[in-house]
Amino acid sequence: MSTDAFINAQKFQPNVVIIKLGTNDSKPENWKYKDEFETDLEYMISTFQKCGSKPKIIICRCIPASNNLYGIRNEIIKDEIYPIQKKVARKFHLKLVDLYSPLEHKVDSTCYVWDNVHLNKSGSLILAEHIYKAITGKKAPKLENAFAN
Repeated sequence: MSTDAFINAQKFQPNVVIIKLGTNDSKPENWKYKDEFETDLEYMISTFQKCGSKPKIIICRCIPASNNLYGIRNEIIKDEIYPIQKKVARKFHLKLVDLYSPLEHKVDSTCYVWDNVHLNKSGSLILAEHIYKAITGKKAPKLENAFAN
């Protein structure tokens, strides 16, 4: 947990921290370290809680993935990573934003690009609406033109 990105995020003194981890962890070469996932997540949260800015911390459930070239495994995301995210969110009294359910039946369809892992504009709007509500407590404004050129 000593990456430049993590260190810089702490130095930034954020007001809001959104933690969306786990998708790449589901790959076989990464999930062999699954015993570290929970402790790493807890360390990240406790580190941000010590920031002077006292940020609002939100954990996001992974989005679903389908057959893909990257080795990302939806069954690991759904059956192993999610329970850990839920347990840690409960332990730290944090909001857990469900990004899985709104996209669960849209994999291989209109919300993903060709690889069935990354979201396109439509999927990104769904994600943004849920995160907006988690941060503000309000329904997101209409964002259909958010990606207009």
